[in-house]
Amino acid sequence: MCFRIFLLGLCLLSALSTSAATITVRRDGTGDYSVIQQGLDAAADGDTILIGPGEYTETTTIHPPGWPGDLEVYGEIRQQRLTIIGAGADVTIIGPTVHAPDWNAESPEGLATDAPKDSIAISDLTVRNCFKGIALSCSLQMERCHVENNEFGLSWTARGAGGTVQECRFSTTDALDPIGLYVRGVAGVLVEDCEFVRAYPLVDNSESVFRRCDMRGPDIIGFYSARGTCELWDCTISDVEIGLTTGYVGSRCEIHDSQISATFYALRVDHRTSAFVENSILSGGSDSVVRLRDADAVTIHGCDFVRGSGPVIRSSRQAALGLVAHDVANNYWGASEESQIQEWIIDMVDDPSIYATVLYSPFAGQSLPTESTSWGDLKASFR
Repeated sequence: MCFRIFLLGLCLLSALSTSAATITVRRDGTGDYSVIQQGLDAAADGDTILIGPGEYTETTTIHPPGWPGDLEVYGEIRQQRLTIIGAGADVTIIGPTVHAPDWNAESPEGLATDAPKDSIAISDLTVRNCFKGIALSCSLQMERCHVENNEFGLSWTARGAGGTVQECRFSTTDALDPIGLYVRGVAGVLVEDCEFVRAYPLVDNSESVFRRCDMRGPDIIGFYSARGTCELWDCTISDVEIGLTTGYVGSRCEIHDSQISATFYALRVDHRTSAFVENSILSGGSDSVVRLRDADAVTIHGCDFVRGSGPVIRSSRQAALGLVAHDVANNYWGASEESQIQEWIIDMVDDPSIYATVLYSPFAGQSLPTESTSWGDLKASFR
């Protein structure tokens, strides 16, 4: 018995001492393989795949469990833990040369997991022209990637520790429904220093934080927050019809130190969701700057409202939901007369069927200094 335990211990030590392998994929034939799927097939858990410069356009046909038909992929990931590193987003390019996805089959996919995984790391490459550029269910670390011209750029079910997406660019010119990042699941997500060009983020998970991200059109929407809690810090949304909109009952969005500009409305809070906004510039358009439609209590402080042709705050709320008060005090409205500010608010004062009131006083008598993120020492005059 002791001898068997001794042998088992030796086996465990041997397994622990085995280092992960590095597999090279190079288009010029100087690596271990020249096709990405060949390298993925050879890899074991914990390995690293280095992909050299070039365009990788070879596909593999798979039939995932429960999937109605075949699916073309440019790299199917079967390992629980894997690291994929390109030679740079400008030189390592994965996907077809033209954008022609099959919407019925939801194909092709660029890099994809065949089932939920533990942890995947991807960096320094481009995935282009697919239905789903990167489709993963895992804890993810993704850095310095370009996800270009896909219907869904990164479709990610965040699991385990969640993960981070940093210094990535999501863009499209041909997609019909240009979602750059679609994240769902119950794990926390951090997105930092990323760029979204006509490819908006759609967040449908428990907790997501976006820092120093630039989101711009031209397109209909800049950011969609569905379920859970979403935070934006020092972000910019511009050249869109709708800046940021919230979705499902109970969700909440926070906006800090950001700028949102839209031609229809900068912020729309819908369907029993709530929002907290501070130290930001909200520039609206033809409908309003802020649209509150059956929203729960919304708080906006220390912000500049830049009015378009519509009012600044437009609210509506059903009687069955009960009366709600929105705290919109200590903001600059672009006017010094209280009567003018009142004209730019639509709430229960204007229509008794609207079960919402907007509390706007005191309000700032001058524009708030957007170059400063320290608002505690603001010396604006308030009425």
